[in-house]
Amino acid sequence: MTTETLTGPVGSHLTIRHVGVGAIGHWLARGVADLRAAPVPALFWGLLFVVVGHLLTGWLADRALTTVALLGGFLLVGPILAAAFYDISRRLEVGERAGLGVELRAWSGNIASIVAFSGLVLIMMAAWLMLSGILASLFLETSRSLMIGEAATLGELVGGILDSPGGLAFAAAYLAAGAAVAGLLFAIGVVALPLMVHRHVDIATAIVTSLRTVRANPGPMALWAVTIVAITLVGMAPYFVLLVVAMPLLGHATWHAYRDLVAEE
Repeated sequence: MTTETLTGPVGSHLTIRHVGVGAIGHWLARGVADLRAAPVPALFWGLLFVVVGHLLTGWLADRALTTVALLGGFLLVGPILAAAFYDISRRLEVGERAGLGVELRAWSGNIASIVAFSGLVLIMMAAWLMLSGILASLFLETSRSLMIGEAATLGELVGGILDSPGGLAFAAAYLAAGAAVAGLLFAIGVVALPLMVHRHVDIATAIVTSLRTVRANPGPMALWAVTIVAITLVGMAPYFVLLVVAMPLLGHATWHAYRDLVAEE
């Protein structure tokens, strides 16, 4: 295993490790082990994801396009909410109690950096919502764009897009833009948030460490991103029910990914 050392602006000496794609299986296995070791707090926080998903879809049940955009934004914010799972795994790692409530302190140890990162993510979420509307205006006729925006069901939304003259171009641009935004957030946050929960580092150090980790492990990180998306989509499919398990699993696994990829000298 090769490494590279990063010296951050706060004086942290962080070693980035290079891993193989086989590490992903170990991260998921450790995530399952943590979920089994502390099921109550993990499932409690997982249930919050289910509740929020239902609230979003219920609130905007008659606006399929807005619902899809907001659910995408919700997934962008998800890693911040996953800080609770990072703290549970951290406590289990050092033999501490991981009961319901103690993980609320996950954000308090480095609140300034986590709040700053949260603000950055919210800005990206707002930009994504605006970009969705811009793409609809660019590729679809005005009347068709309004009709699609008012589609009440996912079936009406997909049908309206496919029946539009610029529908396929819009769909391709929409998916490409969404993938770009999600990929950027993954690159800056894949180890940044666990690092900020674990160590008192500033947001710049955390983001640079995350970017360099992705650069040092492009193959494993790309596969890890695909794995996260796949597990999340499976969790969302049956009325969000499986998110109660999927989100804790990914949160715990992300912690172990961070621990394997980044070490402090």
